[in-house]
Parts: sequence; structure tokens; C-alpha cells
Amino acid sequence: MGRGIAALSVLASFAIPVQMGASAAAQDATPPPNATPAVQPLDQRFMESLTRGHYLEAMDMVEQADPSEVNDLVQSTYGQFRPVLDGFVVNGAAPDPSVTPDDAELAAYDGAEAQDAIAAIVSRARLTRIVIVNEAHDNPRDRAFILKVAEALRPLGFTHYAAETFTNFSPDAAAEEMGWLESQGYPRWTSGTFTVDPMFAYLVRRVLALGYHPVAYETAFSPEFLAASTEDRIALREQAQAENLVRALAEAGPDAKFLIHVGYAHAGERPLPPTEQGWMAARLAGLTRIDPLTVDQTTFAETASNQKVRALQRVLASRLAAGPAIFFKDGKPVSSGQLGQAVDLQVVHSLVTAVDGRPDWLRETGRRSIAIPPELLPIEGRRLVQVFAAGEAPDAIPLDQALVTAGEELPVLYVPDNVGLRWAVQD
Repeated sequence: MGRGIAALSVLASFAIPVQMGASAAAQDATPPPNATPAVQPLDQRFMESLTRGHYLEAMDMVEQADPSEVNDLVQSTYGQFRPVLDGFVVNGAAPDPSVTPDDAELAAYDGAEAQDAIAAIVSRARLTRIVIVNEAHDNPRDRAFILKVAEALRPLGFTHYAAETFTNFSPDAAAEEMGWLESQGYPRWTSGTFTVDPMFAYLVRRVLALGYHPVAYETAFSPEFLAASTEDRIALREQAQAENLVRALAEAGPDAKFLIHVGYAHAGERPLPPTEQGWMAARLAGLTRIDPLTVDQTTFAETASNQKVRALQRVLASRLAAGPAIFFKDGKPVSSGQLGQAVDLQVVHSLVTAVDGRPDWLRETGRRSIAIPPELLPIEGRRLVQVFAAGEAPDAIPLDQALVTAGEELPVLYVPDNVGLRWAVQD
């Protein structure tokens, strides 16, 4: 049913990008005399560059690569990270307006009411200690929504923010990085994989400022894990994530409440085809005997490969009064697709439009827009313009950034109030 399920194959292969921070450190070592440096695969070179903050260099590496190097893994990795340049998604074919929704899927929404998504989540979150919300890794808009969830849950006593993306090479390394995050209040290159995205980094900044404790729970990958079959890797990863969260919950104490930020099907409380594996949310519920509130926002996406899904998304988005919503009929939530049937609630977002050269949802993140200083604009070609918080370390993630092309519409950047700024460019 569209990309929530199609993306499951990416989850199994994503172990390689997740480990790039460690391999990047290894690459800094001096090679032995007369050694011939091995040529890394393109996806690894891409991540090496990205995790050193060389955003534009990384993208050019793929965009200008020999087509023979651009395999499925490279395309997937590039598609997940290209939006860090400006917030716009790039994966997926253009919508086909001639395609209509599946009749049975559309009929399920007959008479359904679109209710405010945050209000619906909050009302149900009062009944549990665990809320799990997923994201599409190639859509920063999902991170902006999770920020709204975090802001709404904090008054309910939610205390911990656990993110799949946080670095977890070992318990000691994770404890050190999470401690650094809490003490400094912002992410750096070593904090995680997708936190290189300025929107994700802003989400982390905000949850830390709100008083959440960060939790790393990703699988600590090993050679044995990477050598396992795809099906076994999924099972090992889901179980390890759940067990790591069980330990974190126990350490936090009985009064702690967790917001868990996952990717795609990790939010599923029931097995999903084609593997019929038990996903992290289901395993966590079984280990803790806590019924989590699970939320999917990835089924309806601009990058969905299934054109009937895109058509249903257009119909449902046209019924939204304002902002993201969850559809209810006779007091029960309505959902679509295999992943939708495996979670408690399914969010439908408005279709994204461009405003001032950026995605419109950026205006709802609690920041103000600012113009790029004229002296930083490119005379020709393209340039990445970045804005940082003054005084933060050189390896801090930008507050925001945007790709500027000479002669085209100038994008704005979004920054928090009352923060000193430092500008930088990449050509």
C-alpha cells in the first residue's frame, strides 16, 4: 500500500548509513606505508562527507556520479538526505491526476470527520506512558509534526524523548552523547544520523529546552548483525530496539513517560507483510505490558509510489479545515493501508506548497523568517547558505539552511527568536 510498506526493505539496509559516524573516524587514521587506499562505495563516501558537515559536496558526489555507481542503496540514501538542503522532498514520481482512489479505501472515509491531530493524540496519550510516532526519513515535515506532539505532551508529564536516529554504537558511547546533548542543548555531527537535517536538529533543540531527557535506543550494529539475512536482521534489530527501550524505561522510573520517534513500520503493533515480522512497537508492548499509543504519518506522503494512495491523499487533504488531522467515524479512527491498520491513529497532512522559496510547513515551527544577507548570494551557479547559532561549537548542526541558485527566487531561512546568528556558505 504505498511507501510505508515499500520502505521496509530500506530499513533492513539502513544499518550501513547509521554506522557512518564510526567509519568516518576510522577513515581519519593514517594508512600504513605503501598501502593502497580502498575505494569506498558511493553511499559510504556520501555519508562520510555528510557527517562532516559537507552538505553540498555530498549531494554533488551523487548528482555527478557515474550512473554505474548509483545503485538502489545510493538512490535511497540520497533521497533521504537531499531534503536537508531546503526541506523539499525529492523522492517519488509526480502525482498522476488521472488516477482515482481505490473505491473501497475511499468508501471507508464516507461520513468521517477530520479532527485536529494533536488534540486527538493528546486525549489518548493521557492513558499511557508510551507514545510512538513515526516519520518518513525523506520528509522533514514529519519532524515538524513530531515537535508539535512533543510540545503538547510535555504538560501531560512526558519526560523522555527517545529517537531512533540517536547514535548508539555502545551503551557507554550513547550515554556520553546523550549527556553531551543535555548539557549543551543542541546536536552536533556525532549526535545521530538524521539529526544532520536542520529541522531534525531544531526538534532536538526544542525538546531539550522543554526539559525532555534524550534517549538513544538504536541497535548497536555488529559484524554478525550485518552478515545476517534480511529477515533475521529485521528481527534482531526490532528486538534489540525494544529491549534497549525497556532498560531505559526501567532506569527512568515508574513515573517516566516516553515519546518515541521512529521510522516507518517500527510503529506497527501488528506484523506486516511481506515478512510478517513483529515490529518494535509490538515487541515493546509485549515486554512492558504497556499498551503504547502508536501514530502513523507516513502512509499518505508526497513521495508515495502508489498513485492510488496519492489520489486518496489528495481527496482527504481537500477535506482538512486547518493543519494535520485524523479522521474519525462513529467515534473510531479511520485509517488506510497495511501500516494504518497496525497503529492506533493515522495522520493526514495538507499538501505541501512553497512559500518564500521554502515548504509552507516551516512557518508553523515557532520560528521567524529572515532574508539572506545580499553579500552571501551567489553571482552564478548555486550556493548553500547556512545560519548557525553564534557561540555554538564548529560541529553544531545549522539552525537552518537553503540552496540558492543565481537568478532564481530567493528563499528565506527560519531561526528562533533571541538567538545570535552566524552565517556560512558552501559552494
